[in-house]
Order: sequence, then C-alpha cells, then structure tokens
Amino acid sequence: MIPVDFVKASIMGRNMLRGITPTASTWDTPPSSLGNTTDGNLSSVTGTGTKTLTAAGYVGYLIFDLGYVPVKPLLVGGKFGLWADGAYTLVIYPSQSADNVNFNQNNINIASSRNYQSEYLIPVTPMFLAMRYLRLDFYASNALGTGTVFSAKIYEVWAHEVHI
Repeated sequence: MIPVDFVKASIMGRNMLRGITPTASTWDTPPSSLGNTTDGNLSSVTGTGTKTLTAAGYVGYLIFDLGYVPVKPLLVGGKFGLWADGAYTLVIYPSQSADNVNFNQNNINIASSRNYQSEYLIPVTPMFLAMRYLRLDFYASNALGTGTVFSAKIYEVWAHEVHI
C-alpha cells in the first residue's frame, strides 16, 4: 500500500499563484488588500468587493498573470465569502487566456451561492487550467430590478501544479 503523504507529494506540486497579486476590474468597489488572495494564509482576507446590479451581469473579475505558460496542468481552487442584499444566485467561473484579451470561460462554475444576506463561505470545486492568465469571473445570474448589491471577499486562491 502506498502512503497517502507520498501520493500527495507525488501528484500535487507547488502553488503557482503564491505571491502573485491579481488585478480587479468591473467592480463598483474592488476588493482591497488583494495580496491576501495568494499569501498562503486561509485566515487572511481581502476587503469587500461590491457591485450593484439591476439585472443579471458580471459583478467583477480577478485576473492573475502567472508570467509564463504552465507546462503542467494547474488545479485551481480557493476560499470565498459571497452574499447580497436580496434574492440572488452568484457564481464564480474560471476563465483562461494566453494573451490577457481573449478569455475562454469554463461553463462549469467552481463556486455558487444563493440567497445569503450575510457572508457565506462557499464550497469550491477545483478546476484544471493551463494558460498564462487566470481570470475568476464573479457572475450574478439574477438581480432585483431595484438594484441588488452583490458582495465578495476572497480568502485564498490557489493553482497547484499537477504531476501526472
């Protein structure tokens, strides 16, 4: 029988996002302290990012530049807190790009939250990516016509090399 620690060490490599501060766009108020997203500490957190929407749309983006095209696939995941001031569904889609212009969005979300009016830490489904730029797309699939304020905090985002 192969020890579990050996399997973990053999399959999962280092976190390729560690220390990379993302850029934030589209938010009305972007999350502050973005360096906390990749500091390796699951307790540190960004400030709250917000956006008011009257219909479905993008709340905001976080874009990470690896600085190179990974040779091995990356397993991407994270820890996020999401909420809004009304009935809603908020999802996070991972996108990837070779040029930071044309992003390919994965149609499977890594996280989804609905109808929480205070911060809710959501479970995350890791996803494989393999391009230089990683973008997390925070998308609200519904909002009240009078305006719904969507909020997010990011505790950590990781992208571990996978040795297969």
